[in-house]
Amino acid sequence: MIVLSHIHSKFLFLCYGTFWKFETVFSFFYIFVIFIDLSHSHVKYFKTEIFWFNLVLLVVSDAFRTQCPIFIATLL
Repeated sequence: MIVLSHIHSKFLFLCYGTFWKFETVFSFFYIFVIFIDLSHSHVKYFKTEIFWFNLVLLVVSDAFRTQCPIFIATLL
């Protein structure tokens, strides 16, 4: 039982770490996109698209970070 618990906690840590890495990559990506957006500020449509993209990405990445380990734990 202790071995099973150890494997289970390792799996959850791996899942959390994987999504944390993806979130970090996405964070750097949309910070870079904001930089591009500021350098091309005359394109108003692009500014609004980037704003909504950042907002959705922030919500989705936060949901993955908090809910994915809980969801997988309920499956196991």
